[in-house]
Amino acid sequence: MRKLCIVLAAALCGVQSQGALTIDHPSRGHRYYYGENHLIPSQEWNGTAFVVEADLVPPEKDFANGSWCGIAVDDPALKERFIFGPLNTSGKEDASALSLGCVEYRHKKSGGINDLKKKFPWPRGEKKITVRVAWDGAKLTAARRLADGTYATFCEIAPTEGFAPKKIGLAAENYVGRGRITAFKCTAFRVLSGEGPAKSDPLDGTAPQVWTVLQGERAAADWEYPHPFVCSWQIPMEEPFAFDTGTEAVLNVGLKTWRYGGRKVRLAWTCRDYAGNEIAQGVEERELPAEGQPLTAPIRIPAGVLAKNGCYRMRVSPQIDGETFKDLTAQFSVIPARRIVPGSLDPQSPYTMNYLAGAGAWRSWNLTARLGAKAIRQPYWNEGAWKENKALDAQAARRHGILINSSPLSVFSYDDPAKNDAESKRLAHLFMKLREEYGDVMYCSEVFNEPESLAKGNTEMTAYCSMMGKIKRELERCGSSLKLMCTGAVHCNLDFLNRVALTGGRDSVDIVTTHGYRSPCRPEFGWADDIQAIKDLFGADKPIICNEDSYFAYVPGQVRATADDSGLAINVPAHTLNELDELTHGVYTQRKFLNQLMAGYTGVNQFNDLDNHNIVFLPHHHRPGVVTYAALTWLMPHPRFESRLTDETDSLWGLKWTTDGEETLTFWAMDGFHRVTVAGEDVQVFDTYANTLGKGGEVSFVAGVAPVFVKGRNMKIVSRQTTDEMPAVVLREENPLAEGPFDASILGHATDLTGGAVVEVTVRNNSGKDAPFSVKPVFVGKDAAAWGFKPAVAEATLKAGETKVFSFTPYSKDAAKPFNPSDPGINYTAIWWTEGYQIGAEVASGDTQKVFYNTRQMGLRGIPRLENAQIDASDAEWGAVAPFKQLGSRRRNVGHGNYGWYTRESYCPTFKLAWSKEGLLFYAEVLDARHDVSQKGLNAWRTDSLQLGLSANWEKPDHVAWPLLTFSLANKEVWLQRDMPGRKAGPVKEIAYATKRIEGDYTRPAATIYEALIPWTVIGAEPKAGHTIGYSILFNQSIGYWRNGWEGYFQPLGGHIVDPTCFGDLTLCDK
Repeated sequence: MRKLCIVLAAALCGVQSQGALTIDHPSRGHRYYYGENHLIPSQEWNGTAFVVEADLVPPEKDFANGSWCGIAVDDPALKERFIFGPLNTSGKEDASALSLGCVEYRHKKSGGINDLKKKFPWPRGEKKITVRVAWDGAKLTAARRLADGTYATFCEIAPTEGFAPKKIGLAAENYVGRGRITAFKCTAFRVLSGEGPAKSDPLDGTAPQVWTVLQGERAAADWEYPHPFVCSWQIPMEEPFAFDTGTEAVLNVGLKTWRYGGRKVRLAWTCRDYAGNEIAQGVEERELPAEGQPLTAPIRIPAGVLAKNGCYRMRVSPQIDGETFKDLTAQFSVIPARRIVPGSLDPQSPYTMNYLAGAGAWRSWNLTARLGAKAIRQPYWNEGAWKENKALDAQAARRHGILINSSPLSVFSYDDPAKNDAESKRLAHLFMKLREEYGDVMYCSEVFNEPESLAKGNTEMTAYCSMMGKIKRELERCGSSLKLMCTGAVHCNLDFLNRVALTGGRDSVDIVTTHGYRSPCRPEFGWADDIQAIKDLFGADKPIICNEDSYFAYVPGQVRATADDSGLAINVPAHTLNELDELTHGVYTQRKFLNQLMAGYTGVNQFNDLDNHNIVFLPHHHRPGVVTYAALTWLMPHPRFESRLTDETDSLWGLKWTTDGEETLTFWAMDGFHRVTVAGEDVQVFDTYANTLGKGGEVSFVAGVAPVFVKGRNMKIVSRQTTDEMPAVVLREENPLAEGPFDASILGHATDLTGGAVVEVTVRNNSGKDAPFSVKPVFVGKDAAAWGFKPAVAEATLKAGETKVFSFTPYSKDAAKPFNPSDPGINYTAIWWTEGYQIGAEVASGDTQKVFYNTRQMGLRGIPRLENAQIDASDAEWGAVAPFKQLGSRRRNVGHGNYGWYTRESYCPTFKLAWSKEGLLFYAEVLDARHDVSQKGLNAWRTDSLQLGLSANWEKPDHVAWPLLTFSLANKEVWLQRDMPGRKAGPVKEIAYATKRIEGDYTRPAATIYEALIPWTVIGAEPKAGHTIGYSILFNQSIGYWRNGWEGYFQPLGGHIVDPTCFGDLTLCDK
């Protein structure tokens, strides 16, 4: 949760508040779960008993069914919240039939309106009601004030044991965002008793308290509080802070006061580029109007200083008669200008988005079109929701030249054939009705979304899969030209797609879809494997779209989730382990699109409805992904991959494309920097933002991680060589430890097999002067207090520019909770998209203190030396070697958690690793009730198999020179899955390999055993005690219809091992 002072409202859109805190809620998103984008102004509390009350004025008109408002009592640690006050569960869309009750968000449960039996109807004729809430340490009691001044209880709640209120506030929200709430008001808030920090507030501007707001800026709500001085950005819904290159940027500052009317406010502003260089500054002065009256102060940044595409940072410092107020900040974007032609639809464009256009305060059709997206994917609940959902606005879509892919969320699957047929027919006619009403803007309809993750209990979903073909045949029978899009399943669920093809035929859908997601792994590799598998199922010419995808960006101030957090989810991550800095987020997104299009995807997508996914984080905070997306669509509106200019084992990737008949080359580095010279006719070179780097008949440039685009005719590479020169756009991974005044990173490795390890915090002094430093490492986790480090704190004086490694030894303070990486348990994250120990370091120098976390996944695991092992699929020599255990259900991809998986005996892998002078030794036993080996060779990963990625140097991996090995009973040898320098994909005969299949019976479950000795020459490392290699292991499961799930250690999000930077550490230890 982010906190922001309530004086910094996200927008002031005409909400008038005279002596009240006022909230407006448009129809946008849902608040069904505890962690959604709620808007709850609150004050801090300390968990002790209290009695508070508030004078509430519900909306007079817009108060949609499924809405509530009232006093909120919250325990963020327990993730439990209760809201007491007026509810609308009447079925009406106004405030004519309210009741009093409670909305519950219970620990480890979905939240929802709990319309209690003991409730009062809303008193007729009353526009205001006083609600009192008391907490006595065991229960919450809510009452309303009667006309005679007495109170009548309408609700009593016993929270989960351990509940301790830490926030008391106000809320006005809607169940699933289907309707508006207009002008809910609280005219007074009173703390009647209690020993906590919250204070009474008359809410009239005379005695304001510092309120904070839960996720306020992302809640898409407007709210206002009578503070003495309010300074905020004013951003029109259709025009967020994105400006065309070379045009003046106008940023409007909204001002209001309840104290300083008639006095002058001074607004000193500074504009900087993304690197922090000042490019413009100025001062605006305005006379403040009378109490509560709005004033707009436009700040104009000259076109001449915004000549380049990119993200720019703005800071406004308000001052009234020498009194300073909190700075107002923004990050806006400058993008290539493009002409939007109304009615000009472009079904040939591959560029799509989720959600950015359409309903809600932070969504913009105009910005979507200006970024170059030509289609949006928008869900709806049912036919009645079409007109309410502005995302399905055909006129707006046509006006901006954007196609719509609709997706109904009210879909039912039945095992009963008759019911299944009826539901399929209903959906087909629903789609046709939508097509008839919306015309060719509605170019296709998708059936539901990620059904595996929503399925209850164990399932294989064959009946659901069969609906695709039935819907398609009904569309054809009725003569509809609407295209049917297959359900976008979780990642690339081959089992699901196989069942669709088997039950409905290759023509059961017009468009096949997958969902991407592989953050934080690099964008290269794996896509072509998925594409070929889909073509083998549906034919070579079937369009294939990745219709939901995103990298994840770090959200500043977000609560850090840990291995023990029951609320852990993709959008509430252990964020330094699978989130990227914003620049890398944008660059990887662009590079991912190029990789997907090269592999054969006909459509690519950016998802925009979760804070750590979005390229527009806030209306006034644009991430670099806004610019990289716009740059790619501007430079290559209709990309067609032609050929590779360099091999995929090369550290420089060069690709040749055509776009609308124009030749385009793209370059980026897998490792290092490369100076490249290209010759041709009318050559023009652009950086990742579409800024010109050079032009002429022969142009030289430096390529790094960020793509470089070269346009021209008859082009060829004249020369290339590695260089120490920096490219135009430099990512943190290319220039680490560069932030000021100091920067740090955290790595570690095992030192023995009995829990010995070292954690190294590397600190660089970038302050420009000698300075003393202190470093204090800490474990992050529920039981982190059980462990510590020796020394607890390390100190040293670093010269200007000096880098120093501080070493620490972890140990346990509690004998009942030992630190033992060979048997990980507490404080160890083991989930399907991230793994390992989370370690923080408090680094201080003078008055400056920063907290750093490990961004590399670490297991701190050592493996023993084991000489003269026999490779015979027997564990005879392995008895003393500690196993890598299966560490729980969260290891399995959440979307595939119950998909084709039934019990431990159904599928459960364990494995062991050791080393010898000859190579790396590997032994695995997989409980596997149904073993599928129908796919062979390089396709064996599609069925039961395991894959092992190895990196010769964990700390500094080579991103192309590492082996990915596939083990399968379908192959006599272990296969190299992808080319590596000097070695082609295929069988690796020098790997000693043995397998055994044990069919199950009443005495034991079925199992598959793999054993191998992988020579060091294959890995590229030398056998040496103390050396740390990298590893990632993925166990692929199939129950007969290709891969339906996977799990492993340091497994990648998305199901393909692609990036050695995301591997775990494995240290070679002596016996």
